[in-house]
Amino acid sequence: MCILDISGCTSLREWPQHASVQIGRLIARGCSQIQSLPSWLTNLSQLDVRGCLNLTDLTTTLAVNSWIDLADTQIE
Repeated sequence: MCILDISGCTSLREWPQHASVQIGRLIARGCSQIQSLPSWLTNLSQLDVRGCLNLTDLTTTLAVNSWIDLADTQIE
């Protein structure tokens, strides 16, 4: 599994429709325009979306096995 670090991509609004690799860790700090995570993202060891100010929900199929950072998001 790979690490996808898109931190600081403040213009990212939409995710690609498909992923060609299996992502084990997603780091998306400060991606302030994203509102949700993609449906193809189903199993992670770590999720860091700190500072994603407009993130309002997580996909219901997402499982995070180790840790998750939701600070400074709209997720309660």
